[in-house]
Amino acid sequence: MSSISIVNPLKIKLACLSKAKFILFGLLVLAVNPINAQALLEVENIDQARIVVAYNLNFSEDTNDLDRVRHERMMLLIGDEISMFASYNKLHNDNLLKGLDERAGVAHVLGAATTGRAPTRFGGLHILKNFRNNRLIYNNNMFNDWYIYEEPLNQINWELTDQKSEHLGNTVQKATARFGGRLWEAWFTSDIPFSDGPYKFNGLPGLILKIQDSEKHYVFSAESISVPEKERAIYRKKRQNYHVSRRQYLDIRQNKANVWTQRLTEWGNSPEMVKQLEQRMKSRNNPIQLRAE
Repeated sequence: MSSISIVNPLKIKLACLSKAKFILFGLLVLAVNPINAQALLEVENIDQARIVVAYNLNFSEDTNDLDRVRHERMMLLIGDEISMFASYNKLHNDNLLKGLDERAGVAHVLGAATTGRAPTRFGGLHILKNFRNNRLIYNNNMFNDWYIYEEPLNQINWELTDQKSEHLGNTVQKATARFGGRLWEAWFTSDIPFSDGPYKFNGLPGLILKIQDSEKHYVFSAESISVPEKERAIYRKKRQNYHVSRRQYLDIRQNKANVWTQRLTEWGNSPEMVKQLEQRMKSRNNPIQLRAE
């Protein structure tokens, strides 16, 4: 996979910046550093979306507060050979950045970036399924570094049932499987013959329109299916990515969290602020996949 190096010598005290200040700071860096801006904006189009599926994701990320259910809109773009799954906000932001050039004013870009944008928990997540090569490519950001790991497709052993229902006007059939330490219930439709679904889910004889784990900690429900009126690219960004295994990815994520809180202390942040960040990280204790399989 192509990549380029992005060197940023600035150390940002993230915990000291409000959301607005952080967005403004990042856009100012792009404005005064055209080399980095060009690197961040360079993408490679690898397919064209034939259908676009919007999912509403309800999730409980803290096992100590399961009544707090968060919501996020996720998007699945399915092409002839490759599909892409990401949050709506990530796709919106990427389209904004791809339109940024030397003529764009910072005020204009800041206004576009902050208008109608909800906070995202999956802003760095980018999953590609390459059906021709039978590979799943998982790409995510951890503390300003980008990591990739690959897995084979069709690693989920589904059990089909005769139970049927309806979703978005389509007849759907129930299937179950164990994956990532959870028992999943999926509803797919053979009326839309794409063996795909949200997150890593795939391998059924039709598109997954709804899927949830047995505890309903993660519930993906399709809210719309559309055919793009104009070309909609499936893409990947050209940047420095660290290629690791999933096990290494999980270990690095834990280590980086520990180092991050240490750095915040070294940078002179108050103990109260560091404690708040530690508590926030600890509250994210209920990932989609509970095991490193």
